[in-house]
Amino acid sequence: MRTRNLAYIAPPLAVMQAGGTGIPCAGPVGLFWLGGIGALVAGTITTHTWLVGLGLILWALAAIWARETVQAIREDRFDLRRGCQSGDSTLCRQAPPEAHEADPLEQFRNGPSGN
Repeated sequence: MRTRNLAYIAPPLAVMQAGGTGIPCAGPVGLFWLGGIGALVAGTITTHTWLVGLGLILWALAAIWARETVQAIREDRFDLRRGCQSGDSTLCRQAPPEAHEADPLEQFRNGPSGN
C-alpha cells in the first residue's frame, strides 16, 4: 500500500514506513489517531454525536500530520541525493560545528574546577 494512502487509514504506520528523521513523529501522530478511534467508538456506543465529530477531527489531524511528515522526509532525502543544490531542505541548512569550537558540555563532564 502506498504511504500516501496509508496515511489516511493508519497515520502512524505511514510515518514509520517512511522512516528517516520522521520516526519520532510517529508517537504523537499515533496518540491523535488512537484518540480519534477512541472517541469514534465511545460516540458510537453512547450515541453522542459530538464524540463522533471529535473522533473524526482527531483522525483528520493525525492523517494531515502524517502526510506532511512523509512529504518532508521525501523532500529531504531527494535533496540529499542531489547534493543539497536547492537549499530548501532542513538537513541542508544545518551548520556543522567548527573544528576550533569547544564542547559546550565539557565543563560539566570534567567536574567542578573551582574546588
